[in-house]
Amino acid sequence: MTSQSGGTRDTGGRQLKMPERLASEFRNRIIRGELAPGDLLPPEGQLIANLGVSRPTLREATRILESENLISVRRGAKGGAVVLGPSAAAVAGHAGRLLQHQQVTVDDVLDARALVESAAAAQLAAGPDVDVVADELQAILERGRTGTDPAARAELQKAFHDRVVAAGGRVTVLLVELMDLMLLMHAEVARHGSGAHAETPPASAGEPNTDDHAQLIHAIRTGDVASATRIWRDHIRHQGGQIAALAGTASRLDVLV
Repeated sequence: MTSQSGGTRDTGGRQLKMPERLASEFRNRIIRGELAPGDLLPPEGQLIANLGVSRPTLREATRILESENLISVRRGAKGGAVVLGPSAAAVAGHAGRLLQHQQVTVDDVLDARALVESAAAAQLAAGPDVDVVADELQAILERGRTGTDPAARAELQKAFHDRVVAAGGRVTVLLVELMDLMLLMHAEVARHGSGAHAETPPASAGEPNTDDHAQLIHAIRTGDVASATRIWRDHIRHQGGQIAALAGTASRLDVLV
């Protein structure tokens, strides 16, 4: 059995073993959407018969997919493999480990996050619908000002950030989510290391700095691209201080929970 897209070799030219080839085929079907999250794979005996593979080969393939968080295997008589699909958390874990291996610091991640989000803010200020966007952000800001529940205020803070980031498109949204998750992983590691018990919010959450938000809205409404970029870059770096409170920004990224 061979993968429809990858054949029998990996990207480095290495010959794939049968369990890897089988896992590759299922992985491709999941990525293409032929197998959707929540779908159950056929029973083990049926898969063995249909695919013409041995039980050890099939089980090794499922272990590979499970290690990639693409499926979840329930053990027992009523068990089976459930499709999970790709997740941002799994990708962030892999990316975080790669960056940690390359000795990237928390400050590096915060700089990248500030760069990406400030570019999205600049796009809003340069766009044709500045008044519409500014009104949307103002409405979110006003709801946050009148709320008293910390969790609700944090959600509105996130909604404000999400609206800004959305200007950059889906790739920008995903990049910001991945960086946020890596910072959360780092905070979790630092929290356990310090013996703290309070949950650390992501860099985009927490008590809103309404001055920054109001200034950004004004910059967008007036089409001031340079100010929008500067305001939001500085805002993101300030919010990143919540992560740095547990471990200095010069410390290496650590996602090994």
